[in-house]
Amino acid sequence: MKKITPVGLIFFLALFYVFFQAGTCLAYQFAWNVIQHRVHESQATDNRLAFEIQDDSGNYVESKSTVTAVVLKYPDGSPVTLGELLFEGPYEYIGAGFFAGGPGWYFNDPEQISDFFADIESPLVTGAYTLEVSMINGENLSATINFDFLLDLPIISSRTFQIHTDASGNVHWTWKIPEQLLLLAQSYTIQIRAGVAAYNSGEMVALYWPNLPAEMGYSIVPAGIYQDLVSQADDLRFAFQVRTSNNNARAYSSRIIFSPPSSAVSVIPKKSVVVVPLN
Repeated sequence: MKKITPVGLIFFLALFYVFFQAGTCLAYQFAWNVIQHRVHESQATDNRLAFEIQDDSGNYVESKSTVTAVVLKYPDGSPVTLGELLFEGPYEYIGAGFFAGGPGWYFNDPEQISDFFADIESPLVTGAYTLEVSMINGENLSATINFDFLLDLPIISSRTFQIHTDASGNVHWTWKIPEQLLLLAQSYTIQIRAGVAAYNSGEMVALYWPNLPAEMGYSIVPAGIYQDLVSQADDLRFAFQVRTSNNNARAYSSRIIFSPPSSAVSVIPKKSVVVVPLN
């Protein structure tokens, strides 16, 4: 039997170490990425880059430090000016929605997710952008993000919100749909998100986020989900947005905040004040 020399042993151990490291080093991938033009009920506007990253086991990253650099490039290859990169999560995400003309409501199991975002401080143009993200393990991720149109979506006023809890603890939420939104829905695929975010010490810890048809005008938070949110929060924020299906455009209503959170909620539409001139 041939003996292994010291040099051969060192080579074998080094080779084993390389393969071991390759097998244990996490690989990353984009779970989602988007460029958004956003309008708010406060009349503010902004543009934003947002993305999510998972490891090779499908787990969302747990720390901002996982990302070491972010570059966004215009369709012509020049750099986009970005604000500070921010990180949110991990937090409990409960997906839900309503299939019109089909099975109706569905509610997904909770999952832990996280996301990164940064304001876009230079002007937006339409076209195919390139997103490049450097990871802590030395890996470089690249993706193409299409920005198809610059559109100001109509905002659904928070003054029309009506929210109440029924005898079983379910939370019901209605609003008034502007005619302009229904007209736009004939040319664009538009969705509404009307859900509840649980915050603790200023950090979002859970989000119930149903996907609804633009014409629906109604959302529900089942009692079990709502109590789960209440149990995690020191304040609850009823969050509402209109969005195109490609996420290029979003419109945000002002949030309704309950601090401290309550097991029973009641919000009635605010009446407009008519000012009559004295003359």
